[in-house]
Amino acid sequence: CLQTWYHEGPASLKEARLWLARYSLPRAMRRLEAARALKEVAEATKTIRQQELHKSLRVSRYHGSWTGSRAETGLDAFSRVWDPRTGLCVVFLEGHLKETSDQFNPVEPNLNNFCSQIGDDRPISFCHFSPDSKMLATASWSGLCKLWSVPDCALIRTLRGHNTNVGAVAFRPQAGVSLDRSDVSLASCAADGTVKLWNLESDEPVADIEGHGDRVSRVSWHPSGRFLGTT
Repeated sequence: CLQTWYHEGPASLKEARLWLARYSLPRAMRRLEAARALKEVAEATKTIRQQELHKSLRVSRYHGSWTGSRAETGLDAFSRVWDPRTGLCVVFLEGHLKETSDQFNPVEPNLNNFCSQIGDDRPISFCHFSPDSKMLATASWSGLCKLWSVPDCALIRTLRGHNTNVGAVAFRPQAGVSLDRSDVSLASCAADGTVKLWNLESDEPVADIEGHGDRVSRVSWHPSGRFLGTT
């Protein structure tokens, strides 16, 4: 006989779930409507739009901004920039961990490294652009997180608090835009199960989040900035 285990949880959990539903459902409906409309667009028109996107990326590169795009690093020594509207890799950068930098991008061959910087003595595990595209946060196996200015890659601040490999660091969606510099603006996680919150004024964490007994590999903010997910 199969039994289903169920627990209602605290009232705060119910309140959070209802808030997320009210926030997410209207946006999900708009995304579905946009997806249905996209299905009706001719392939030739989609190709033209993709080409226009690449042109706009070339322009934004010279202005030092990748607004709306997502940058990723990997242990394969490659960096990639993704277009959130299509889910496609629009920039593929090769050049880390080599004395000479050879850039290759299968989608747009005219895009090369805009700037380069040695981020740490240990491998860089994660990077994340700030919402206003003026800063880049990096996480390292050294236990350090660092903030860099964009586009010149100048070190702004080193965030010290983790004692082991940092798996990820993420800007809060409103950081640098509508939040005060003293407000919580970043979150990071590490292999020892620690999760730390940071502002833009101090190199020390403003709070620790407890609840994990083992490695935490990723942190991600809800688009509203009200909730933080850890895994």
